[in-house]
Amino acid sequence: MLRYLLDDMPDAERISIEKAYFGDPSLLDHLASFESDLIDDYVNGRLSDEIKKRFEVVYTTSPAKIERVAFARAFGTTVANSPSSGPEEVSKPFVDSLGELLQDWWLPIRLAGAFAALIVVVIGGAWFFFPSLNKPDVEVAVAPPLPTVTPAPENSPEIVADPSNAASAKSETPRPAPSPTPKSKEPGPSRVLVLALTAGGLRGSGSEAIPTLAISDETQEVQLSLRLTQNAYPEYRYSIQTSDGAEIVPQTRIKSVRSGSGAAFLIKAPARILFNGDHILTLSGTSADGSSDNISRSLFRIRKP
Repeated sequence: MLRYLLDDMPDAERISIEKAYFGDPSLLDHLASFESDLIDDYVNGRLSDEIKKRFEVVYTTSPAKIERVAFARAFGTTVANSPSSGPEEVSKPFVDSLGELLQDWWLPIRLAGAFAALIVVVIGGAWFFFPSLNKPDVEVAVAPPLPTVTPAPENSPEIVADPSNAASAKSETPRPAPSPTPKSKEPGPSRVLVLALTAGGLRGSGSEAIPTLAISDETQEVQLSLRLTQNAYPEYRYSIQTSDGAEIVPQTRIKSVRSGSGAAFLIKAPARILFNGDHILTLSGTSADGSSDNISRSLFRIRKP
C-alpha cells in the first residue's frame, strides 16, 4: 500500500489495486487511513530518508496533496503549542508566605470597616431624632385649569382636503436606494464531472465526434450518463475497457432508473483509473432465464493534463 501511494509500482499492479478498492468501500477507507498516517509521519519526521525523498516527489506535484500535508503540519503545530491541563503543585513555603501577607493586610481592612459602620450609625441616628431633616423645603405648584372647548355650530362649513396636495405628498415620498448587485465568484475546478453518452453501437467513427471529457488533477470522480429507449431486462451490468480491449472496470451490476418507457443509468468511476485516451462503455442486460445480451457499446475519450 505504501508503494501504491508513492507511485512506486508498475501500471498493471496499480490498476489491479484500484479495481480491488473500487469494488470494496472498506478497502478504500483503509487506504485513506493509511495515507493519513503516512502524512503524519512525514510532518513529524518519522520517515526514513529514502521514503521521505519519494514522498516529497509525489506530494508536491498535486495541489490537493500539498493542501493535506499543510493541514497536517498546521494541526500538529497547534497541538504542540497547547498548554498542559494538569494541575500544578503549590509549595508549602509559598502557602505560608501568602498567609502571613494576608494577616498583615487584614487588620487595616477590619479597622476601615468598623469606621464605616460607625459613620452609618451616626447618620441614621441624626435622621431619626431630627425629623425636620426628612422634610424637603420644596413648594408644590398647582397647575391652572384647562380652558373649556366650545363645539362648533352645526352649519359651520366642512374642511375638505385637496386631493392634489395628497398626490404631491405621495410623489415626494423618498424611494429606497437600490441595493448593490453582488459580484459572482468564478467557480473553481469541479471534483465531479458528468459526460452524456449515446446508447447503441460504437459511435465516433467517420465524421461523428467522439464524446470527450477533459479532467484536471482536482477531479475525483467521472459520471457517465446513458439512456435506453426501452427497459426490457430485469437486471443490467456494465464494464469499461480501453480501446485496445484492456479491462478497467469488470462486469458490475447497476440499477436502472425508469425514464418514461425506457431506462436511464448513471455510472460512476474514480478519475484516476481512467487513462488519457479512448474508452469503451459496454452495457448488457440479463433476462429472467439468466441469459445475457450486449445492449450498448459507447465510445468516449478522456483528456488529462
